[in-house]
Amino acid sequence: MHRPLTIQDFIQLVVNEVARPCPLEERTLLALALTCRAFQEAALDMLWAHQDGLGRLVQCLPEDLWTYSDDPLEDITLSEPTRATTQQDWQRFDVYARRVRTLDIDDSPYFKSQSIQIRSGENEHLAGGVHDITSASFRRLCDFRNLRRFGLNTEMRIILDDDAVQEMAMSWPRLEYLHFSSLESPPTSATLEGLAHLSRYCPSLSSLCINVQTRGTVVSADVIPGGGFCNRALEQIEFRMSFPFGNEAKIAAFLNAIFPNIRSLIGRGEGYGI
Repeated sequence: MHRPLTIQDFIQLVVNEVARPCPLEERTLLALALTCRAFQEAALDMLWAHQDGLGRLVQCLPEDLWTYSDDPLEDITLSEPTRATTQQDWQRFDVYARRVRTLDIDDSPYFKSQSIQIRSGENEHLAGGVHDITSASFRRLCDFRNLRRFGLNTEMRIILDDDAVQEMAMSWPRLEYLHFSSLESPPTSATLEGLAHLSRYCPSLSSLCINVQTRGTVVSADVIPGGGFCNRALEQIEFRMSFPFGNEAKIAAFLNAIFPNIRSLIGRGEGYGI
């Protein structure tokens, strides 16, 4: 290939043109990645940028860690490992995980796309596998350093604490969209202090849906909420299943300090509203 054609801006223009929505978009990008080394990285970045579910990423793991089910929706069952995983097991996963920009996970029975069923030995007596999604479930997702959108819609309980929120916030500095949606009301231990981590480490976050526990919110003249860091991109927060327990004026003052441009809160009960 002529050297002028290897300029990254030119390569990106070609890949962007190939990636325009069409029935053969993925096949064309894959062919481009496999045919020319100069286009390989840009084409693979575009192929993996938007993922509906974890199916393709799970398939990057060794085949003894997952299997296809007989379900017509082509579920993938990710079983509890029968052996300790090694760094080598995750090498292929890491190569593609870093390319993901948008990750949407929906385990609703009405979501007609490839889905993941995670089963753990200690919970096999429960129908449908694991019923709680904890911070441990998200830890490996923190490797998606370039992630900009993350959405999880599930019928299971999502249980997070402030440390888990901080880990995600520090791992996803480019995050613009973060939505946790659960039909179950969780015994969450995440507080407004957890949201302060998002305001500090995710300055581009503009859409947020999460459950928090607001009881005991403290605001004083001696301590600035969030350590003085704030996010000016966020204008609306959806608390889903959360109730505004505690002093509503203090809750509003805390949120206003870390998200100064917030205009509305959406949640259960009549206590929310700015």
